[in-house]
Amino acid sequence: MKTTTTSVMLVNFLMIFLISFSASAQKYQAYNLEQIMKPTTKSRTSFNTAQVENINALIYDLNPTIFVEDQKVKSYDEKDPLIARVKPDSWNLLSQDEEIFNSIELITLQLPQANSFSQTLDLSGFKSFNNLKYIFVECTGNCTAGQVERIFRNVGEVTVLYVVSTPE
Repeated sequence: MKTTTTSVMLVNFLMIFLISFSASAQKYQAYNLEQIMKPTTKSRTSFNTAQVENINALIYDLNPTIFVEDQKVKSYDEKDPLIARVKPDSWNLLSQDEEIFNSIELITLQLPQANSFSQTLDLSGFKSFNNLKYIFVECTGNCTAGQVERIFRNVGEVTVLYVVSTPE
């Protein structure tokens, strides 16, 4: 009787441990872009100068860009695109096998608010994004790191960035 109780407790402990380990393995941090750009913030210590310069160039410089909207992938440049600007209604296209996705380093998503996007996006389905380094979420309303983090699953080595912007 005592052996059975001990065995049940051991099995329960192992199950809880494995579930906790699995959940923590999926955890990642979304970074506020404004904090990364300031050299004296805690978030900045997670990035070296070259990474910050690369992020800045991808977001603010003129780069070859594709637009994923209205259930279509639109390209207006002959160069390999570095940026994919994606409307929330067309996220499903990102899991398609498209050669044009191979060179993308940054995906930009504009959201009215992070909590207005109810879909969870699993990046493990983004098979064609061989060079994807960053996902950048532009919230035009109020959003927090936690809200942004709930949007994405299986981010792997991809860095998730966000910014709260005020519409003009």
